[in-house]
Amino acid sequence: MKMHNRDTALGCTAIVIAGGQSRRMGRDKRFLSLGGESFLERVLKVASSVAGEVILSLAHESQVSGVEPGSFRIVLDERPGMGPVHGLISAAREASFPLLAVMPVDSPLLDPGLYRLLLDELGDHEAAVPVVGGFAEPLHGVYRREAVLRAGAEKPGSMNHLLKMLNVNFVPEEKIRSAGVSMLSFVNVNTPEDYERLRERECR
Repeated sequence: MKMHNRDTALGCTAIVIAGGQSRRMGRDKRFLSLGGESFLERVLKVASSVAGEVILSLAHESQVSGVEPGSFRIVLDERPGMGPVHGLISAAREASFPLLAVMPVDSPLLDPGLYRLLLDELGDHEAAVPVVGGFAEPLHGVYRREAVLRAGAEKPGSMNHLLKMLNVNFVPEEKIRSAGVSMLSFVNVNTPEDYERLRERECR
């Protein structure tokens, strides 16, 4: 296994995708609590641990309310309501580093080791994206900024559409597990039932 260079990790921009409308949850997922911290606080902590810059991607100005100032920048989506791919593209335009580590705010159990692995796996590719349970996880991926901006000019309709426009290293689940990365990184909380199961898991 390749040894990770921490300087490579810090030489990237983490983009926390947090502009969703939380329709299925019925309340703002960013401020749900787990272990005494909000989802947003937990994911921002991971972002700060693996990147030299952190951008919080939001869809609307109204979503800024309630966000405590911190060592991150807020970038608003230029095409709000059109999905996370446009949040990523808008944030990429403002990023200072050539590599982007994308993190969804509704995955509060993210393991920083996932992004260190993906940065190692990027190689000459334009993106490194995990595959879990047979499905790609584009919101847990690492991307080259220039590739995202190039593809963004064609206005991809979704994250999966974006992947089809890039040269992607799809990192298999077996490699992720063998690297010791927690698979709880891929637990998404979208509904009240998801949230209740997560809280019950944490109480065991």
